[in-house]
Amino acid sequence: GGANTYSAEAKARMLGVGSDGMKKHGMVTLDCALEMAEGIHGVSGSSVSVSITGIAGPGGAEEGKPVGTACFGFSSSQHESQSVLVNILAHSRESTRRRFAIIALILTNFYLNGANIVDIVNSWKYI
Repeated sequence: GGANTYSAEAKARMLGVGSDGMKKHGMVTLDCALEMAEGIHGVSGSSVSVSITGIAGPGGAEEGKPVGTACFGFSSSQHESQSVLVNILAHSRESTRRRFAIIALILTNFYLNGANIVDIVNSWKYI
């Protein structure tokens, strides 16, 4: 299963993301990514769920969240849910979205193997 939920309303309605947190802190947060992953995990019954909420550009930057900022959430029945924030050097919207997807796949591999993905991301010098 999957869901493309760009708006706060869709995230709340389809995935159960708390709208209060999104109103206070925006949609690109660790909590939102975590709630998205847990929400789709519960709705779909999948063995693992991954979420991405980010700013791919060219607009949409917020204070403290430039274009190229993304939060990734992971949920499964085998591991504790985790979320992590990543900032990348953004180019075009298309390349930024592609890089977000690649990062999600790499982090999913680490997550499924029991790694602490925050430690993994903190070990990356440049991405």
